[in-house]
Formats: sequence, C-alpha cells, structure tokens
Amino acid sequence: MSIRSTCAIASTVEAGTENRCSERSAVDDRPFGRSFMCGCFQRYDVADESDETVQVWLVERTYSDDEQNLIILTYATTDGERYFRKERALTSFTDVRDTTAAVEASPANLGRVADPDERDRYAAEARLMADRHEPDDVI
Repeated sequence: MSIRSTCAIASTVEAGTENRCSERSAVDDRPFGRSFMCGCFQRYDVADESDETVQVWLVERTYSDDEQNLIILTYATTDGERYFRKERALTSFTDVRDTTAAVEASPANLGRVADPDERDRYAAEARLMADRHEPDDVI
C-alpha cells in the first residue's frame, strides 16, 4: 500500500514528503484515506487495486460546517450500501465545476453506510437520480 496526499494548498505529494500545509489535524478517517481540517486528503492507494469501477449517484450536497467555502458531494450506490464523498472548494482556479448525476469510483474509495435509515435514504435518492438522469447529466 502506498500513501498519497492531496491538498488544495499544496499539490499532490508522494509518500515520504510533507505537505506544505500548517494544519494537520485529522477530522475523518476512512478505509481509503484520511481528511484533514485544512482540506488536505491523504489517500491510501492499494497496490493490487483493479481497474474496475462502481457507478455511484449523487444523493446529497452539503456545505461543510468546519471549513468555509467547501461543498461536500455524497454519491451512493443504488442499494444505499456504499458511498463516495467528494469535497469541492467553492473558490477554484478553474471555471469548470460541473457536478454530474453519477460518477465512476474505485471500490477502494467507497465507504460502507452503517446507519440503516441513512442507507435507505441513500438508496431511494440514488434510484431516483438513476431513473431521472443520465450519468453525465450536469446537476
């Protein structure tokens, strides 16, 4: 397994080097990585990861309580069992900020939905999006 860090402040850096960020307090640990308060994300790349992807549908769009100017997009499988979280800064160096109805995600990047109520809600929202939109529709 290798570790790669991505940060809005510092560009992607390989394992063994330091991010140039000053804030390194972890706020969210996942099987595939760790999020930090500064907006950094440290991803654990599994070496034997296949090229197979899973289609997940947009189920939730929220603003971060901890970090200003951050939108959190949550995508889920149509059974609601697994989710993919994508964080996007409102301020960006590019004008392209399309949010699509669905994305393809690596199984290693999917988290499990533990709460049964949330799982049901994610499943209902994902099925609704899949019924109403093409995967590449801009939402």
